[in-house]
Amino acid sequence: MWRRQGSEVEFVVVRADHAHDRVPAATYVARTLLASIGRVDSVAYWTFTDVFEENGAGDELVHGGLGMISLPGVVQPTFHAYRMLHQLGDELLSRSDELTVTRHFGSGRIAAIVCHYPDDVTVSVPASFDSREVADRTQQTGTVRPLKLALQNLAAAAVVRVEILDPQHGAGADHYPMRSCRCARLAIRG
Repeated sequence: MWRRQGSEVEFVVVRADHAHDRVPAATYVARTLLASIGRVDSVAYWTFTDVFEENGAGDELVHGGLGMISLPGVVQPTFHAYRMLHQLGDELLSRSDELTVTRHFGSGRIAAIVCHYPDDVTVSVPASFDSREVADRTQQTGTVRPLKLALQNLAAAAVVRVEILDPQHGAGADHYPMRSCRCARLAIRG
């Protein structure tokens, strides 16, 4: 049996692009991977850390490297996107451009992911090679929109957990000077 595999998934393959360190990169990767459901059987992300044998670990703690984690352990938004994707179930219940809802076969647990990718960003995340300015501007693009999900027929003791990945929650580049490099801030509500 032939298996279809996506290899080296990345939104841009240039080492020093500050867009890698921002939330829009994670949203683009998650949205692209969700759109590939039914088209590929597996994917790989290039690369896990910002450390390269050719060029080392970069000049700064957060320097626009391709990895999901920097040398001292600053977790980048794309790491969280993959972690959230990993929490999805095996049965696809619903899929739209922004929302994917799944169910875990064994437990029946429902898991959903929402990717808000602003219409203002036309295709992929704009590159930000020489400075963080383009990456910062891109991260500010779009507007906050309310999201309404109707959850019906839940048990009385049902637990609903909401996790947010945005510039204030889980974006390592935005917090590294002010906090420990060993953990990312995530808002867990529920």
